[in-house]
Amino acid sequence: CAKAIDFSPLRCKDVVLPLGAVFVVAHSLAKLNKAATSDYNCRVVECRLAAQIIAKKKGLNWINIKRLGELQSALNVDLPIMIAIVKEMLHEGPYSKQEVLKELDVSASELGKTSLTPN
Repeated sequence: CAKAIDFSPLRCKDVVLPLGAVFVVAHSLAKLNKAATSDYNCRVVECRLAAQIIAKKKGLNWINIKRLGELQSALNVDLPIMIAIVKEMLHEGPYSKQEVLKELDVSASELGKTSLTPN
C-alpha cells in the first residue's frame, strides 16, 4: 500500500500498487529554487490551459476548470477515455498564445485573470 498525495486541495489516500511495482528515488544534485523560477509553474499553467480548452470545446463552463482531473470528473469519464479526448481535442506540439486566446475566445487581459499565474 502507498499514499497518493494531491496538492490542490491537499489530501491523501491509500492506493494499492501492482505486484512488482518499484520506486526509484534519485537525487540529481541540481538545485532549483522553485519559488524563484517559472519552470515548475509553466507546466501547471500548460495543464490548466489544456483542461480549459477541452472544457470549452465540450461546452462546459471552462473558467471554473483548473485541473485535468476536474475536467475528467466534469466529463464523467475514466482515464482511458480522458486520454483519448486529450489526443482528439488538442494538437501535437506547443500552442502559441494567440492560439490559446482564439480557442478560449478571450483577450490577453482576460486570459491573465482566468488562467495564468504570476510565475
